[in-house]
This record gives sequence, structure tokens and C-alpha cells, in this order.
Amino acid sequence: MTERLYYNDPNQLEFEATIRESGQVEDRFFAVLDRSAFYPTSGGQPHDTGQLNNIDIVEVTVEDDESVRHWSNSALGEPGDTVRGVVDTTRRRHFRQQHTAQHIVSHVFHSMYSLRTMSVHLGEEYSAIEFNTDTFPPEKLKQAEKASNDILAQNLPIEILIVAAAEAACLPLRKELTRTGKIRVIRIGDIEYSPCGGTHCNSTAEVRAIKLTGIEKIRGRILVKFLAGEIALEDYFGRYEVTSELSRKFTCHFSDLPEKVISLQTNASELRQEVAALGKELLPVRVESMAGSVRTVGKYQFASGDIGSTDAKSAVQLAQAVAEKIEGAALVQSGGRLVIAVSSQSGLHAGKLTSKFNQRSGLKGGGGQTMAQIGGAEDGKLSQYVELFSSVLNDE
Repeated sequence: MTERLYYNDPNQLEFEATIRESGQVEDRFFAVLDRSAFYPTSGGQPHDTGQLNNIDIVEVTVEDDESVRHWSNSALGEPGDTVRGVVDTTRRRHFRQQHTAQHIVSHVFHSMYSLRTMSVHLGEEYSAIEFNTDTFPPEKLKQAEKASNDILAQNLPIEILIVAAAEAACLPLRKELTRTGKIRVIRIGDIEYSPCGGTHCNSTAEVRAIKLTGIEKIRGRILVKFLAGEIALEDYFGRYEVTSELSRKFTCHFSDLPEKVISLQTNASELRQEVAALGKELLPVRVESMAGSVRTVGKYQFASGDIGSTDAKSAVQLAQAVAEKIEGAALVQSGGRLVIAVSSQSGLHAGKLTSKFNQRSGLKGGGGQTMAQIGGAEDGKLSQYVELFSSVLNDE
């Protein structure tokens, strides 16, 4: 068994220890120490990282016998060797903030809504708590967030209590005891008592901020996602910069941005409808113009054209109409999209032509008997695509 130094002092990030066991599994090496400040992955909290004798520790695991394995990509030493460990400060602080925030949010949901925490995920990008209900009114999420941050503002002390199971059973624990012997309890002020083996802040103020970001469904229960600590502040700063820039561009208060966006979406939809209607009216003119430049390639009639960045439907309609009119093949470019169409009377297969074209152009796409589409085309290169497609037609 490894003595876990963080049990009593999560602030201790440097230590010396003796290697008790070492080995190699495939291309990775491990060492078991007599004592360690490294937190191993457990209880929903990921492991610490850092160094042992200046060698990077990439993973820390706990074994069935409660020994802690420190994993690296190179040998850490032999049994009996003394090593100096240094835990990564930034990662440790991050998970101390996440785990303390989780206890606070779990306490709030338990005390305010009588909901029990079923599982916990503490991540690098976000954290989440699964509660024992399949529904939760979204409007209550804001209440829970405010209550959680009110607890941070109280700067409540966070203590580690090591007590006998009988003594722990007398405490107002949020979670039921499942272990015997000595129990490690995390106490937050006088409001939260919970058996826990993770690392936590010294006070609620160190968490800095909690943001409940949303609710999802999992296994028939709700999953509340949240940000805490530095990542919550970084998220706020990023969103502030974006909303400030948009407010300047739209010359409005940030609270008016949703209305502005809805208005722009409505206008864009109306414009797309108008453009589609105009395109339909212009289709016969475009067909005549493009068909007028028809040429013979091998045994087939072929026409091509570039209609700029318009909607895909217009490009397809034009290519198909031209192909039928000239009873051959048509290639239409619309921005980064190429449309290949063939007449049903031509004996050609658009999908097969496209496959051969892709091999020569390096582009990707496909289709059926009379029409195919290709993505990734470059503006201004229609002449090159026409030349490649002409070579494909010549081979038919």
C-alpha cells in the first residue's frame, strides 16, 4: 500500500520517496512508491501529472491492493532507489477547483431539491453531475447556480476529517457510508459533510466561480454540466470578448443580440427565397447561354459554366437542363462545388465519370446515373476542371 500524502495535505506538491516495485508493461514503465503526493484516477477525478526524478508521469493508477502506480515512457528506477516527485501545479489546482465545486453543487441540489448525486465526471474542459431524476425545470438551474456561488462568496473553510466509521455515522453526511475503518470526510463549513478521497481547495473562495452550463439526459436521469475555477473565468472572458465585438458591429447592447440575430436570420431566409425565385426565372436564359458554347469532346457534346457562389439547387437544375438540351454532358461550378450532369439519352453515367474525374483531380464526390456532385473545388479553376473532365470524356 502506498501512503497517499494528499489525503492529509493537498497543498503538498513535492516529496521524496522510495521505489518499492518497478516494471514494464508493453512500451510503458511503472513504479510503486512507499509514499506519494500524486492523485491516481478514481472517484470520477482524473490523475495528477508531474515528474519523478525529472521524468514525466503520464498516468497514475490505483491497484487492487491499494498501491499506486506511476506510469511513464521511460524507466523510473529500481526497487530501493530514492526518487523526488513534483506534481504539476496547474493540473492539481484545476481538479481541486472542479472537485470542490462538485461538492458544492451536489450539496445545493440535495438541500434545495432533495436530489441525490448518482455519478460524477470531472474533466479538463467541463465537469458534470448525474442526479436521480429524469426531469428538472430549466428555470431552477439559475437558482442553483446563484446558491452555489453564494457559498463561494462566504469563503467557508474546507477541512479534511479522518474519523472512525462510528464517528462518521454521527455526522450529517450527504452520502451514505459504504466503508468501514477510518473514513476521510470533506467538511465545507458547517453545511457539507461527505466521505471523499479526492483533492479539494482550502476554502470555497478558492473555487472562484461556478457556471452551470446546461442539462442533458443520461441513463434516464439528468446530467448537469458545469464549469468552475479558471476555466469558468476563461469561458466568461471569451464570451465577453465575442459579445462585445458583436455589440459594436450591431451598435446595440449585448442583451439585444438575440433579437438582432433572429432578425438577420429572417432577412437571410427571405433573401434566399427571392434569389431562388430569380434563379428559376433566369434558368432558361442560363441554359441557352451555356448550351450555346457547346463543343464536341470525343463522341459527346459537352458544355460548361461557372455561376458563382449560389445555392446548390440552382447549380444542379442548370447542369441537368443543359445536359438534356445538348443531349450530352454538362459541368457547372458554383463556388467550391462542381456538378456533373449527363443526358438520359447520352449513354453516359455521371457517377462513373465523376469517379474517374476524382482520380485525376484529387477531389471527392459522387452520384448516380444522370447527376453527381463534387466538393472542394477552387474558385477560378474551372478551365482546369474542364480540361480534366474533357480527358475523361475522350476516354469513353
